[in-house]
Amino acid sequence: DFTWKKPSRRSWGGCYIFPGTNTDKHIKLGIAIDTSGSVGDKQVQEFLGHITKIMHSFKSFEIDIWCFSTQVHEDTLKTYTKPTQDQIKNFQLNSFGGTEIESNFRWIEENKKKYDVFICLTDGYDCIDNLKFDYCPVIWGITGNENFQNPSGVHRAKMMRLEF
Repeated sequence: DFTWKKPSRRSWGGCYIFPGTNTDKHIKLGIAIDTSGSVGDKQVQEFLGHITKIMHSFKSFEIDIWCFSTQVHEDTLKTYTKPTQDQIKNFQLNSFGGTEIESNFRWIEENKKKYDVFICLTDGYDCIDNLKFDYCPVIWGITGNENFQNPSGVHRAKMMRLEF
């Protein structure tokens, strides 16, 4: 987000004034971590590292983090409001082996979660052709699957390839 209330100091020496970034905005995120059998420990640790970086990017946030495999593991759901790396390192994982990415989207709708953005960190190995979702913007954090495509029913989505 950008704001004209705090112009960018980089533009002060030039002829133009550019807007500055709005770091004061409070953001509410939902982040799902794929812990299915096809995702290894190294990938999960990298996912947790990305979450820590996300937390340090905002001054004010509320982030719900949970694991999923064939379902959302509600026992892993944690809400964070301060960037503390120790808490993320101690995040409890859970998995039943298979993958059903769609379970996250159903869970968000059924629980009427209101997120500014939903981030799904996964390897993308699941068939999700009939998924319909327009609750909030989606960011796919995909690792190790060059063939993954955003399902046509998921609107306002962006793809981010994670390389480890």
